[in-house]
Amino acid sequence: MSNTENLTYKTAGVDIEKGDSFVESIKKITKNSSIGLFGNVFDVSSLNMKNPVLVSGTDGVGTKLKLAFQLNKHNTIGIDLVAMCVNDILCHGAKPLFFLDYLANSSVEVSVLEEIIIGINEGCKQAGCELAGGETAEMPDIYKKSEYDLAGFVVGAVEKDRMLPSKNIKKGDALIALPSSGVHSNGFSLVHAVLNKTGENSKELLETLLTPTKIYVKEVLACMKKHNRIKGLAHITGGGLYANTMRIIPQGLDLAIDYSAIKTPEIFHWIQKNGNIQTEEMFKVFNMGIGMVVVAEKTHATELLAEFEGSYIFGEVK
Repeated sequence: MSNTENLTYKTAGVDIEKGDSFVESIKKITKNSSIGLFGNVFDVSSLNMKNPVLVSGTDGVGTKLKLAFQLNKHNTIGIDLVAMCVNDILCHGAKPLFFLDYLANSSVEVSVLEEIIIGINEGCKQAGCELAGGETAEMPDIYKKSEYDLAGFVVGAVEKDRMLPSKNIKKGDALIALPSSGVHSNGFSLVHAVLNKTGENSKELLETLLTPTKIYVKEVLACMKKHNRIKGLAHITGGGLYANTMRIIPQGLDLAIDYSAIKTPEIFHWIQKNGNIQTEEMFKVFNMGIGMVVVAEKTHATELLAEFEGSYIFGEVK
């Protein structure tokens, strides 16, 4: 470029027209014509709640994104994004109402971004909430070509007297495992270290690792509506099973976990064996097959096990 040539935003690496075209694509995918405005409106009166409390959450998907780049598969990573947010606010008993995303990339590749939005929209459908809008930032000086980052934000609501965790969690309450769909979206820096160490990059292995995070919203809310048996919920993410479950346990109490009862999928055994990772470290980093923990009275445990496919008891509060 000569010193006399006029600079434009486009020559600097940002294509506004392509960005505007992407917004129109989002409207078609989500069937939400209000996307593209300065904000989005939600009518709280539609909740039909007596004393609603709003619950918010935000998260990302971390270095799991590298697998999407490697496989050039972008239509499921948005499910992970929604899952990490909605599963968190579910632990307060909240129903997700609306979701927003932040998508930053090196340059607008409309076909890739559309795939990401398809995943986010699917995650919102699974969670029963609206994709209200978001922000797409084109930053060629920050991100490598064809790479992007994601963040998500969710707002939900719960009746004040139905908020979780309950204050009456007590010694002897059962710990019920809701199975994960795999590694979910935590611990991928360690996963990548194992992949680099072994040189393994088979499509089958990478697609197994890319399996989307399970969204527990509909089955848990349906159970809570049916009967008031759940005292607490813990989303098992970074920090692992013990640390995340302890976040909802009253001071002075602890957990008695029967680790031999935990049903751990083969992918975790592969990671541990090939990374030569101690079992204690595995349980600190990964969900090890338990994506959500339900705390309930032991006398109600059988009733709850019938509500959740694949669920089982793996310990108790002590």
